[in-house]
Amino acid sequence: RTPPQSFPSAMENPTKRPLPSDATGGGDGKRAKDSASAEAKLTACCAELRELAKKYASDTSASSGPQVMAALVSILIRLASVSVDAELLRRTGVAKEVNQRWIRTHTNEDVRRASSELVHSWKNVVVRVLSPGPKASRVGDASSPPAPARGAPAPEAQAPPPEAPPEAPVPAEGAASIGDAAAGSGACAAEDSGKEWADAAKTQDTETTKQKKDKKDRKDNKDKKEKNEQKADMGRLDAAKTQATETTKEKKDKKDKKDKNTGKTKGDALAGAEGSANAELSEFFKELSVFEFKLKARFKGMAYKKVAALLAEVPEKVTSSAQVKDTNGIGPASLKKIEEYLQTGKIQKLEKYRRGEFDGAE
Repeated sequence: RTPPQSFPSAMENPTKRPLPSDATGGGDGKRAKDSASAEAKLTACCAELRELAKKYASDTSASSGPQVMAALVSILIRLASVSVDAELLRRTGVAKEVNQRWIRTHTNEDVRRASSELVHSWKNVVVRVLSPGPKASRVGDASSPPAPARGAPAPEAQAPPPEAPPEAPVPAEGAASIGDAAAGSGACAAEDSGKEWADAAKTQDTETTKQKKDKKDRKDNKDKKEKNEQKADMGRLDAAKTQATETTKEKKDKKDKKDKNTGKTKGDALAGAEGSANAELSEFFKELSVFEFKLKARFKGMAYKKVAALLAEVPEKVTSSAQVKDTNGIGPASLKKIEEYLQTGKIQKLEKYRRGEFDGAE
């Protein structure tokens, strides 16, 4: 019977074992080279962002200049073109640089949009790493040959290739421990990056929401202020109209009261003269009184007004000035005008006033 196949001990000289496939410079070597190139680009962009932040982060007006805008947009475009993974994001710390407040709240909409899109794309990378997937096969599970059943004949031993001895299998328990440790380390790194980017995305969303709310509040305050101003203008207009109405009413009341006290209304004058025997003569003196008041000759106007009232009270018709010369309030000048009226039917001074001749009307 052929003896069972023997395997090299794990304690044998490791230099005699063949190198693993990832150390032979195949696909893994290319990936390592690409990762190093991507890390160099990310690091360079981070340095440029830090330089811009030192110069312009404290001065928002300077950060909106054309040169700074061009440099900032160029950096964001270069960052978007780099292929990244969660480990690269964690090592370079590019998340913190792009998520700076002066960038995510920049006055230019293109910068804010580019920063937001970049943050969300990197967040999706981290989320995909954190998403549960099928468990990786453990080392030795599929490559280790099944143990022969008890009592079954052992398979024939195959001669190893002449160019290299057979590779010693790693014990299943040790391989499992190594795989678990590697998976745990990667998961921790991915989890840290995921938390960092989740916080960054949440902060950016909060800032965007706050900006929208502030914009809405400013618009509401502006509308409210305009409404209040319109209301105040309407109130002032109404107050002016009310005041004008009251002023007009006060003037009218004052005039009516004055007319009533002085007896200047035509209705009162006609009513007082209609029942008098000397109505026409009394009316002439009232008209003289009106002219004198217009000429600012207040005392003459009052004197003629009194004469008109006294003549209206004389019961008999006056045919001579001697009839009223002893009446208190009728002076020589008035007596002369009464005599003139009795002889001619007119008063010369009144006729001149009626023609508009006010100079030398005595």
